Amino acid sequence: MIVSWNIQVATWTTNNRYPGIFRTVRRRVAAKLGPDLGEGKLKILSFGCSTGSEVSTLRSYFPEAIICACDINQSALASASEALLLDEAIIFKSSPEEIAKHGPFDIIFAMSVLCRFPESMGTQINNLNDIYRFSDFERVVRVLTENLRKGGMLCLYNTNYSFLQLPLSEGFRIVRSPLIGTRGFVDQFDASGERLTWCEQVGPYYVHRIHRGGNLDEAFDFTASIFEYDDTETSDIFIPFSAESQITSFAPPQLFRFGPDLNACANKGLVAAALGYWFEDGVDGHHIVRAWHRTTPSGEVLQGKSWAAKSDIRGRDALRADSALNLQAAPQAARTNRVFRTIRSVKKRIRTQLS
Repeated sequence: MIVSWNIQVATWTTNNRYPGIFRTVRRRVAAKLGPDLGEGKLKILSFGCSTGSEVSTLRSYFPEAIICACDINQSALASASEALLLDEAIIFKSSPEEIAKHGPFDIIFAMSVLCRFPESMGTQINNLNDIYRFSDFERVVRVLTENLRKGGMLCLYNTNYSFLQLPLSEGFRIVRSPLIGTRGFVDQFDASGERLTWCEQVGPYYVHRIHRGGNLDEAFDFTASIFEYDDTETSDIFIPFSAESQITSFAPPQLFRFGPDLNACANKGLVAAALGYWFEDGVDGHHIVRAWHRTTPSGEVLQGKSWAAKSDIRGRDALRADSALNLQAAPQAARTNRVFRTIRSVKKRIRTQLS
């Protein structure tokens, strides 16, 4: 019975919550199936679809795909059915039998569903077993992987446990791209339920505090969130973006960054990620360059692979250091606006849960 699946029950969601993951998956599909993305042959499952925002988002990335969506919350499914009335989607109540009935799938998204948040937060919880066991996580993941086609992709974001802890993960390759700087902000636990990281807030941003002095093994890769079913290869798959290969120097400092102050986070032992921007002159003109920067458990700040897009002089001027868009020019105002947006978001979530 689906009620035995102990997974996230909150229904808060919004459109395009994970653009880096969606864009990476779309690029991988295009590389394998061509620019038409398999036309109408591609089948996608939104597992834990909530009120349908993710389904609408997926339709914009995969316009001709067959999109299925399921959830255990009947009220959320009703809202999804109403919201998607003029779109094409197959919506059903989640159970192992129904998933198998509608599968197999080429892509499965389980985003912010294989966790218990915010229940897993709090200094009084050192072991997650009373709330969400590793076996609960494994049971659901096994059902999903059993209904994934060979060569298909499983996308997991915000999971309390790591997919790489599961023996069945050995049949999968990690799909990486420069657009993915983190696999989520929820607290991390090992297979015995013991806490590995604390989820904390730095302003409006979530970060991780290492609970065991940085003794995290490779299973807790902080960026691995897309896994491709391939039991013949073991190497990671890297998806390049835009003019990345044409730019060889990234010396200029970033103009501003979306995310917490990484130097401060590193000094405090926090694992965090932030997005930096700067400009380069490539062989074919000006480029705006982006790269995720992140801290490590050992206190370093590392820059990930960069990606770039051509930008005319107006775009370059718009983000210059003396521009009104420079967050460092008015840091207090920027922080205040972000805090107000966060407060409004929390209030809206509370009203939704109470209604």
